[in-house]
Amino acid sequence: MLSSAAEATAPSDARGWRELEGTWVLSPPDPGADPRAVVHFCGGAFVGASPQLTYRLFLERLCARANVTIVATPFAIGFEHLRIADDAQFAFDRALRALVAEDATRYASIPTFGVGHSMGALLHSIIGARYELANSTRRRGNALMSFNNKPATDAIPAFAEAVAPGIQALSPVLSAALNNPVSVFLVIFGYFWLFLVIFGNSRVGN
Repeated sequence: MLSSAAEATAPSDARGWRELEGTWVLSPPDPGADPRAVVHFCGGAFVGASPQLTYRLFLERLCARANVTIVATPFAIGFEHLRIADDAQFAFDRALRALVAEDATRYASIPTFGVGHSMGALLHSIIGARYELANSTRRRGNALMSFNNKPATDAIPAFAEAVAPGIQALSPVLSAALNNPVSVFLVIFGYFWLFLVIFGNSRVGN
């Protein structure tokens, strides 16, 4: 029991994490096994600043059980979501190139997946809409967890006063997104699959 507790509270580098190009990278525990994919992880607001600590248990289990390399991009909270999303993707791109330079056999053609929780899900949504990832980083899909569990009137400031009146002028595609966001996400992103995790009665998300 004491050894398990010591392992659980060990520093990040002692648990296999390392800094690479402004990101935190965790490779599968078996050095002889080739990773099946690279996962780009973005966490939620505030806790996303140190994903190797705040999401440690989740990411380490994902890494070990799925045999994937984790690239977690930390970010500071703010309202410039486009800039934050760009910075996260650029950091991931640099880390992926560094991994390829270290071991081209394992990483030159490996598929990638995006995983985001809360605000991290928003960032991956923005990244998917702004960049052609299927070719540049071989993106195969996204898993968006608890992207929002509030109605638009609560999640968006001044929605009823400023946003709602303009909804009638939206294009058919955007109007459809309000009623069926999953199908529209699939069309916009063009990935092989998109996995949404929704907590219907929870305070886990935003």
